[in-house]
Amino acid sequence: MIRMKMNLRSQSRSMFAIGILAFACVVGFQNCSLNGAFPLLEVTKTEGGSSTKDPVPDFTAPEKVSEAPPLRMLSNEEYYRVVSDLVGQNVPRALFSGWGPSPVAFDFDTVGAGLIDSKETQDRLTAAEEISEIAVGSPTVMVCQPGATAVSWNACAQQILERFAFRAFRRPPTSAEMTVIKGVFDQVSGQALGTFSDDIDSNFDVATNDLGVHGWVFDKQWEERYVEVHFYVQPPGAQQEFAGATLADRPRGDVNSVKNVKGDHGFAFRLPAKYADGRQYTVRAYAIGGPGKNNPELASSGKTFTGNSAGGPISFNQLSTPFRDGLKASLQSILTSPNFLYKFEQPIFAKGDTQTLGDFELASRLSFLIMGSIPDDELFALAQQGKLKDPAVLRAQATRLLDQYGDRFAMTFAGQWLGFRRYALKYATQGPQDDTGVLESAMAEESKLVFKRLIDKNYTIDALLEPGFTFVNQRLAQHYGMSTPAGGGFQMIASADRGGVLMQGSVLRMTSNPDSTHPIRRGRWVLGSLLCEPLPLADSALRMEIDEVTKSLPPNLSVSERLIAHRTAGQSCLGCHAKMDPIGLGLENYDAFGRWRTKYPNNSPVVSKTDLQGVPFNNGRELSTILRDQEAFRRCVVRKTMTYVFSRGLRISETATKENPDTSDDALLDALTKKSPTLRNLVLDLVSSESFRSVRRPAGQ
Repeated sequence: MIRMKMNLRSQSRSMFAIGILAFACVVGFQNCSLNGAFPLLEVTKTEGGSSTKDPVPDFTAPEKVSEAPPLRMLSNEEYYRVVSDLVGQNVPRALFSGWGPSPVAFDFDTVGAGLIDSKETQDRLTAAEEISEIAVGSPTVMVCQPGATAVSWNACAQQILERFAFRAFRRPPTSAEMTVIKGVFDQVSGQALGTFSDDIDSNFDVATNDLGVHGWVFDKQWEERYVEVHFYVQPPGAQQEFAGATLADRPRGDVNSVKNVKGDHGFAFRLPAKYADGRQYTVRAYAIGGPGKNNPELASSGKTFTGNSAGGPISFNQLSTPFRDGLKASLQSILTSPNFLYKFEQPIFAKGDTQTLGDFELASRLSFLIMGSIPDDELFALAQQGKLKDPAVLRAQATRLLDQYGDRFAMTFAGQWLGFRRYALKYATQGPQDDTGVLESAMAEESKLVFKRLIDKNYTIDALLEPGFTFVNQRLAQHYGMSTPAGGGFQMIASADRGGVLMQGSVLRMTSNPDSTHPIRRGRWVLGSLLCEPLPLADSALRMEIDEVTKSLPPNLSVSERLIAHRTAGQSCLGCHAKMDPIGLGLENYDAFGRWRTKYPNNSPVVSKTDLQGVPFNNGRELSTILRDQEAFRRCVVRKTMTYVFSRGLRISETATKENPDTSDDALLDALTKKSPTLRNLVLDLVSSESFRSVRRPAGQ
């Protein structure tokens, strides 16, 4: 690449940053945490971020319910998926290792929205530079190659950038948007070309019979710049034709000593093998741009050689540096556009109105729902044909995408709701470095595969608790004390004691301390994630009271005795602990890594006999059976799925407020709960619903 004195990068960054910040007018949700009676680790959302702390589940009271904000920024994981799909390969996750966490609301980062601050702006600008470099080498992006002398806007550049913008914006770019993109291309490619006239000092040494040409060239006004050299070959009795390009960036000691210059300014180039036909050719070299670009011919051009080499074909980059620089800058402008970074849905319309989404908005909603990324070619094609407004077509596409991308859906939806995605992302950049990492990664894979099969095979909602099977590899089977499966990798095995969410290692591990169980946290997780009964936050005064109680407890108390002490510490503690403690105590037979045990490390027996609302149980399997028969569990599954599918908080009677009295989601929630559909049909029914196919501006916004 030409090394430019002018700081194009900083100029572009400033322009892009202003554009991002100007459009970052979204409403953020405040994340909260509860530090309960047992010492909790600091709650830090790290999925896609840079924190090294190990977060714990955060099950807070429902936030203020409202329609989703007008703009929702791509979450970190969505950004990763989208740019990978845009360039046709998985981009390095290390590019995002320093990013802050995505805002979360109602358990999902696809619902949360927040302002994009200066650091996030810088993060996305830096990532866009790296991704554009990958893009110009990707066949998915480079759908054509420019002509030999083409360094300005042409049909090839337009084709590349229109297609890229179409996929990045999830809709056809407007003519005004393409004018801006063209302006970026023209400005950067034009500055890269420059005009050098008499400032070029050069020599074209020789063209040899083995098709090798070499020489040197440098800019006297800018010695540190690498000059690009274009080569043209003139066959006998014909016009000269472009043969390729290279940079004058090779060591050339004679030039350094004679001209008293520093740096490398030599060039060498091997002409295409097609010229090895025995005829005489004239080869000419030009400094940047070629004929008609006001750039000089090198001093000793017009060397004649006889092409009689039998060498094989060679490869060279016909993408000129000015064209490449202009293309990269244009790609960066797309990747830093608000149209890419935010999910736009329809223009602003009257408050309180409901409006059916357009085909491209529906394609985007559906693809992000299941794939966590941009629509694929088939979905885009249907959107262009205007067919996605038909609920039957939309449902058929949802079915297809669930079949093709079920693993993504399982990780994005269930992985966030049930919490196991945190382990998958924890080791995404660098694989597990110790046995703890190996186990946590395997636990996340088990949870993903179980949920995916529930979707693939159309299992009922109840199967979340009692599927009758699980997936294990040899290491996880050994950890659970199960028979090692035959063959390598993960295998499905029948099991009544594993596979359900309360018996999966990922959930049991996530709701524990690093080296000990945490029954309060486990009970709170069950209430918040499976019964949709999140507990209120403890205020600062109550936290101080809890800390004092914790410090006063004798160290030799059993787990059940410690729980009793917390429940009886004060009336303000009793209500919450009466709900959390019995659930967590009943899961004490599972240690911090989800292994079954009957004794604690000090050899005292594990006492897990307890009850839920008067119904006795003694372990995760028995608790699963109790929850399976509760309408609150089925209603919670439907509610979590609705929240994820609609990407907003629900408008239901139990969360209605004076400011937001609308309860229009009640009917659908009640109907689906009563129907108790399969998990797959639940998703398909929601995609077919009017709520998914429309957007509404609440009266208060």
